[in-house]
Amino acid sequence: MEQETPSHKDLAVRLFQSEKADASSLADVRDAARRTFGKLNTHLSSRLGSDGYQALLKRALMLSVADCAWLASIRVAEDGALEETGQAFVDRSVNELTDGYVAVMANLIGLLDTFIGRKLSLRVLHSVWPDWAWNDVKGTQGDSNG
Repeated sequence: MEQETPSHKDLAVRLFQSEKADASSLADVRDAARRTFGKLNTHLSSRLGSDGYQALLKRALMLSVADCAWLASIRVAEDGALEETGQAFVDRSVNELTDGYVAVMANLIGLLDTFIGRKLSLRVLHSVWPDWAWNDVKGTQGDSNG
């Protein structure tokens, strides 16, 4: 049986879930988002430079506002972290927060695919999350170079 390549959103959900675990509060979701994007920041900044990573993240954030309007109150800080401004989390549920961060991650993966191709994008994600279950993701088998 041939493996399927997951969509950007499916990958984003799975990666975020691996960091989120059993997050039940807004603080848990924000911490999971910090860990998830922080790991990518560290890895991609060493390859693209911090300005390159920030540019990709800013574009992913802008694209995500169409799906989750509350993301307009989030900005990319100088260190490449996502930072709340104004009333970003007022009256937000855990699911809304999760959906927003997943949208940003999905768009970031999509931008990586556009610029470096799907296979290399998957290798980058695999090198950031090497212990994650990649068995069912087409394009990650046999490649340990990140």
